[in-house]
Amino acid sequence: MDGELLLRASRALHRCVSQVLLLLLLLPLLPLLVAPGSVQGAPATIHRRHVQQISLIEPGTDAWAEALSGVGPLILLVGERSIKQLLRNARGFHNAFSLAAAPLGLLSMVTSVIRLCGPQRLRAFIGYELEARVAAAVEMTRVNCGGVHAEMVDGYLVRSTAADPSGQAIAVSKLEGDFDALAAEAEMQIRACASFERKKSLARIPSDIAPFRWCLQMTASAPDRKVAGSMIETLVRAVGIQHVDDATRRFQTTLAGSYGEQGDGGSRGSALAGAAPNGREEGLTSEESSNSHRTPPSPQLTFLCSLEAVSEFATSSPVAGVLATFLGIASFSSVLCLQIIALWQKKWHFSAGWILMFVGYAGIVVSVSAGVVLIRSSCICVELKNRSANNAEWVDGVVISVKNTDSMDTAGSSFMTSPKRAQIFEAVWKKDLTARQSFLATTIVMLLVASFVSHYLGLRSSRWWISVGELFICLISAFARSITKDRQERFTVVPGLKIDKRCTSTGVIRMQKSEKMNPSPRTTRGLDFRSYARLSNDLSPVSAEQIAWHAATLCVEDGRVLSKVMELTGMLVTVSKQGQEAGDRAVLVSFFGGILVDEGLLFPGARMAVAFSSPIGELAAPTPLLARAIMRQPQWMVENPEMGGGAVPLGNVYIFSVNSMMDWWTVSEDRNDLGDLQRNLQWPFVLVNLAFFIALLTLPETDPELVAAVAAAQKVTGNEKEVAEDVVAFLKLLCGPSD
Repeated sequence: MDGELLLRASRALHRCVSQVLLLLLLLPLLPLLVAPGSVQGAPATIHRRHVQQISLIEPGTDAWAEALSGVGPLILLVGERSIKQLLRNARGFHNAFSLAAAPLGLLSMVTSVIRLCGPQRLRAFIGYELEARVAAAVEMTRVNCGGVHAEMVDGYLVRSTAADPSGQAIAVSKLEGDFDALAAEAEMQIRACASFERKKSLARIPSDIAPFRWCLQMTASAPDRKVAGSMIETLVRAVGIQHVDDATRRFQTTLAGSYGEQGDGGSRGSALAGAAPNGREEGLTSEESSNSHRTPPSPQLTFLCSLEAVSEFATSSPVAGVLATFLGIASFSSVLCLQIIALWQKKWHFSAGWILMFVGYAGIVVSVSAGVVLIRSSCICVELKNRSANNAEWVDGVVISVKNTDSMDTAGSSFMTSPKRAQIFEAVWKKDLTARQSFLATTIVMLLVASFVSHYLGLRSSRWWISVGELFICLISAFARSITKDRQERFTVVPGLKIDKRCTSTGVIRMQKSEKMNPSPRTTRGLDFRSYARLSNDLSPVSAEQIAWHAATLCVEDGRVLSKVMELTGMLVTVSKQGQEAGDRAVLVSFFGGILVDEGLLFPGARMAVAFSSPIGELAAPTPLLARAIMRQPQWMVENPEMGGGAVPLGNVYIFSVNSMMDWWTVSEDRNDLGDLQRNLQWPFVLVNLAFFIALLTLPETDPELVAAVAAAQKVTGNEKEVAEDVVAFLKLLCGPSD
């Protein structure tokens, strides 16, 4: 019922506005239509006998005064580009009042309100009935997501509404340096990112609008137990795992056999504690033990966050609220002074012309302010508190996401920065039009048109210098508003710096080509710990993952096979029941290899760990989640040749070679998304996924909801069950005869 009343009111206001706009178009002819002398300032009839008594200059003076008093107010209608620029920069009521006190481009203000918030009939009246609202939003607001994206043109950001852009700009902020100095800074930025996501949820912005991603990597080439513990604590806090002390203590205990105190090779842990393949210890060699007195390299940290919502306002600082308020008050006071002086000259006699002039100006101020606020309220702005504004260690910039799936370039995306040190990270989303907004827009337009007509008639009936003075104030104020805005900075490419724009590997890409190491003698394993923002991939388990799940249910019944799988991968898993959203799980996974290749099992030169938050159902497809740990690993080694060459009975599937994994699949995260990684790496990760599922089924804290969700997502067929049984039988042969 309320909607019908608003619709009827909108239609009635539409008819009124149409009539008023017609009157506005006939306004310049009004002096010729009214009776001579009825309006003060209109040309009076001059008797022929008085012509000779009038000086030759006086008729020219009267003509100029008449022209200035008539044309001066009409000039206020000019200024389309200026009014739209001010609307885009409006961030509060102070900007609205500054524009309303000394307005230019009132006609553009009317059309802007109608185009963005007006009803369909009113948009049709001005010829914009077929225009998409997002096109109007780009012209009058800072909207930068939800059908709007930014492109780079000659080093400058320009927003576009193209359906299939060739290249989209993504805002990024990076942090690099020593782990000890920057770990706390990275954690604070992660908390700010979590707050940003909560604000988006409260503002009812869809989760797929303006996605925000971050990637944290910590590396240590010569870690000790203290370093490993600090890095684990950072991972745990990054993803919000509850009971930090318990998770940290468990991982510290299991890793103690590999990473003792500095200079101590440590004792070998159990198979579940991450022992090396083939039973070899991961302690220091004799040569390295003799050099243990040297100061080891300090652990390094890299943090990168990206926001797929950027515009030309990223490097343009908004006008200070105090300055905008001052300009508005100064303009408003100046116009009022002119009107008070005019009233004083009339000896404080409130004539009809003065009342029309004053009431019209007050209506313009109110309606323009309301129009700016209405246009601004048509969008929701959620700003991210970026740490780069307070810490010089951060570097802000943009990367260009180019759609080129056929490219063989795996070097990463170029990083572009501007002279401005910090950027504005904000997501501006256009809301859907409501009946209430349409009603308010129609009311504001009607009030603004009526106020301008009233103000124009009042100025026409007043002295000409009032029109000139008011026009001069508006021009000075418009110039002051223009010079107070900061210009957009130009972006340039930083040479030699490449970025993983999807934040699925290391963030900042340092390694372009990996090397193959001799597995014997084994050197001390370093640490490569990574954490990622929550990203829902909506991927269902594929064949290899379903085989791994069914094989895991069989392995938990045989302790020897279970120990063998954990020995080959070094799998450790901690899951927290409380994630960022209901039904989420915060997961910490650590393993040191076990990727199946044609030559055997592939192991990197560091123990890997990944921490992330995920819906419980998506843990049934762990390949793309765990594959992020192997991206951009600089060193690899091959062991367990008895499992290579198709020895594992997986059927007629293709297994990559070592060189293919090293030179292509582990350095192509910028080209392949999570779905591509799942399809292409499902068979190399079959043993890692098997160990992961075993760890879920044997968690110290039972989680029936998690296990039930993973089991429900698995659609294991009869053929996949047969393959899983063959895999388990093969692993039993590797274990040897039972005692």
